[in-house]
Amino acid sequence: MLVAMNSSTMVDIGVQVAGWAGSALIIVSLKQNDPARFRWLNLVASGLLGLFALTVHAWPSVTVNLLSVVINAQELRRLDPRVGDVHADATALVGEPVTGQVPALAVSS
Repeated sequence: MLVAMNSSTMVDIGVQVAGWAGSALIIVSLKQNDPARFRWLNLVASGLLGLFALTVHAWPSVTVNLLSVVINAQELRRLDPRVGDVHADATALVGEPVTGQVPALAVSS
């Protein structure tokens, strides 16, 4: 039997595939030893699950997956060796922090 598929059916199938793919990626991400790989897989999985939750109006799941995407993105930025230490970058730009001591002024008489 041949089933006619309209665009709504295709979207429903796509949403289901995204949900299942996100679920599978969460499980795969938990087995990673590399923190960056874990974060990337978890970020993608949370994004897919968030889209799925959005389409079925599961607002608590949308919220937790959105927060997971943000946290994973922040952690990936922290893990990126090109980003560097923010304090060190600021010190390089403005010099050493002020300690509260005023250097002595030379007074000529």
